Amino acid sequence: MTKSSLSAPDREQLFKQAVQLYRQGNVAEAESLCRRIVANEPAHYPSLHLLGVLCLRQGRAPEALQSLAQALNSRPINPAPIYADLGAAQAALGRREEALRSYGQSIALSPDQPEILHRRGNLLAAMGRPGEAIEDFDKALALKPKFLDALNNRGNALMSLNRPAEALASYDEALKLKRDFPAALYNRGASLVALGRGEEAVASYDRALALRPDNVAALLNRGNALFLLGRCEEAVKSYEAALALEPAMPEALYGRANALEKLNRKKEALASLDKALEARPNYLEALYNRGNLLMTLGRPEAAIESYDRALRIHPTFLEAFNNRGNALMDINRPSEALESYEKALALKANYAEALTNRANALLALGRSDEALPSAQQALAIKPDYPEALNSLGNVLRDLSRGAEALACFDRVLALRPNYVEALSNRGNVLLQLKRPFEALASFDRALAIRADYPEALNNRGNALRSLGRFDEALESLGRALALRPNYPEALNNRGNVLTDLNRPAEALESYDAAVKLRPDFAQALENKGGILLQLGRFDEGAASLREAIRAAPLRASPFYKLASSKRWKEGDPDIAAMEDLARVKDTLPPDDKIYLQFALAKVYDNIKDRERCFASLVEGNALKRARISYDEAATLAMFERIGEVFNEKFMEDRRGAGDPSPQPIFILGMPRSGTTLIEQILSSHPAVFGAGEADDFSRLVMAFRHNVGTGYPETFEQVGREELKALGGKYLERIRRLAPTGVQRITDKTPDNFRFVGLIRLALPNARIIHVRRDALDTCFSCFSQLFASELGYIYNLTELGHYYRAYEKLTAHWRAVLPKGALLEVRYEEVVADIEGQARNILGYCGLDWDPRCLNFQQKERLVRTASLVQVRQPLYSSSIGRWRAYEPFLGPLIDALGDDHD
Repeated sequence: MTKSSLSAPDREQLFKQAVQLYRQGNVAEAESLCRRIVANEPAHYPSLHLLGVLCLRQGRAPEALQSLAQALNSRPINPAPIYADLGAAQAALGRREEALRSYGQSIALSPDQPEILHRRGNLLAAMGRPGEAIEDFDKALALKPKFLDALNNRGNALMSLNRPAEALASYDEALKLKRDFPAALYNRGASLVALGRGEEAVASYDRALALRPDNVAALLNRGNALFLLGRCEEAVKSYEAALALEPAMPEALYGRANALEKLNRKKEALASLDKALEARPNYLEALYNRGNLLMTLGRPEAAIESYDRALRIHPTFLEAFNNRGNALMDINRPSEALESYEKALALKANYAEALTNRANALLALGRSDEALPSAQQALAIKPDYPEALNSLGNVLRDLSRGAEALACFDRVLALRPNYVEALSNRGNVLLQLKRPFEALASFDRALAIRADYPEALNNRGNALRSLGRFDEALESLGRALALRPNYPEALNNRGNVLTDLNRPAEALESYDAAVKLRPDFAQALENKGGILLQLGRFDEGAASLREAIRAAPLRASPFYKLASSKRWKEGDPDIAAMEDLARVKDTLPPDDKIYLQFALAKVYDNIKDRERCFASLVEGNALKRARISYDEAATLAMFERIGEVFNEKFMEDRRGAGDPSPQPIFILGMPRSGTTLIEQILSSHPAVFGAGEADDFSRLVMAFRHNVGTGYPETFEQVGREELKALGGKYLERIRRLAPTGVQRITDKTPDNFRFVGLIRLALPNARIIHVRRDALDTCFSCFSQLFASELGYIYNLTELGHYYRAYEKLTAHWRAVLPKGALLEVRYEEVVADIEGQARNILGYCGLDWDPRCLNFQQKERLVRTASLVQVRQPLYSSSIGRWRAYEPFLGPLIDALGDDHD
């Protein structure tokens, strides 16, 4: 048929047939007829319009666009519907702005087109312009109130504007018109979730799925709703139903992983996330949550890799930077962690979580002064943020502001009573404040909440150690290590307890295990060096201390131990290293400033630089004194009360009440008076075990006081005979654990047991008590020259030291007066130095021991020596320390004045 063979009526008849075929779904034949008409009459706009619609329906948008444009160029009588379909073709090609103009032209020509208004509304919503979309949906609904799709899509636009209540009303309006409208039921579920009405949301999804059981999106979102309700088992089933229909659906795999993690099925959760990432490698949320999950599985290195992948996709992902820092902290890389927190804060300066974690990293780096404002800034942003309060408490503890730290942890626990980390950290502060019983209670509270909390078990071990309950401490540390075998801190602390238990070989094994896990673990290296020095293995000890210095160049405590290990000569390279550190001393933490000054004092004393030595001593002692709460008046008053309580009648009334064992030998007196020398002589006897400064008697007194609730000596004013016997028995039980079985005598050379002489006599009436005395000025200056492990508050000020010495002399004179003759042996250090054999025989005779010449070669005795005199006891007896104070006499005026003329 040629062009001229189609008359106008024929064209119209063919066009009607094409329309009918289109309506019947016979798109191909309809298109064929339209093309016949257009071939005959190129300007036949109805056929061009229908041809465009047919091409569009078949997914051939470019052809549709061309045909519709031709229709418009053919001067149609009513171009409005052609513009509408042109807009649809342009939208299909992604030419959205052109599509909007075409829809606009159609609506301008014919405003009463609810379907076109609806279509434009959908396009505006897809373009992220939901407010304008709602205007179009409302216009469509005004024209066609029962327009179901417009009601549904209006609800979707309202949801995108975070107006779920209005969206719900729109969905409900649609469902009033058509109860079984799957799309509205599905979308209604989302609005109910947003409104926190999860149970209703699940019911809405269930209704949608009853109509369309294969609706994967409904199954997915039903799972999400169930997850938010905490119904994780059901959520997993819903996700798995979605995955049965679409096995590689990333969102369902992701949701399933989250639900499995909540069910503590963490390995399955990780596998689900890995499958989600196989399906969608750049699935940001899955990468981030995978990192978080790996952290809970104790795999921080793998977590870092996951966070890094997330950050490559989204370089400004705050939470990923923050949690990446946390993972780096877990593997002891605080410098890198700090960088990660700083990146988060560069993106969001008021990010409280990152500020808190930044404080933790700075604290780990020993930069407490910088950590403090970071924690404070976090709290300024979130005043009741428990994690920030916990961090601030740790910083304050590190700055030795214990009372403030304790108040901080108490505030945390008022906000979150079961915050186990805060309970554990609170215990650490109480330990710092010398309140070990309360510390232990805090650790036990944490463990009652989380029995498998390794940090609390580790810290509990420290508390038990401070109470002298070494076996229990060892058991607590063992539990921590059973939970976390590669726990360097617990291994280090275990080494400390084994040292206390006089098991040096095992202690060294524990320190070595800690260092193997963390080669730069400065504290373990230092402790290892310290125990090697105590064993007399000075070269090995010094080597370990130098490793500790290399690991942490700004820590001064290894220098202090190194200083005590040898006699120094000018030009020693270690002196230059200490002096270099002194040049930046203002940047050091408070403890390290103190250690450094005492180390330098030892060096300068050895090289006879008296002025620099004394200047270092004054500075070091002043720093130490500033950190100790020492009440001189209370201490001196206590000494007076001891004499009043343990008077002659009190002692006589309770004579013979205690445990009759003759095994203990107490060696006591002022620190630095020569107690170590006497113990070394005695412990060289084969029948004697030297327990060192066991401090068990003092701990038992503290425990008794804790139970009764009053101070010493008042605690014992009404003490009965049975209690005294029990006290003696408990002491024996403790001290025997330190010694080999069958040993005849055990020495305890805790110097300040002189406070308890009367109580010792009553609790252990057959124990030997040796009081060691030395020239007062030599004793006091030696004390002032020494940094003690225990906080002897009276030592760090010359005037207070002199007053304390006078009170000590008065108390020991009281003991001489109230004890039976011969109960107390007094030994003069200077006389031992002058006549070692004669004095050794006298001491052994008093202790009921036969003479043994090995007591004269005490320096050869292989034993752990935990005392400031650890070098001296490895050397033959010498007299150079007698009268040492005279070289410093010009500086000692305050001490000499405080001692007065009547001192020993």
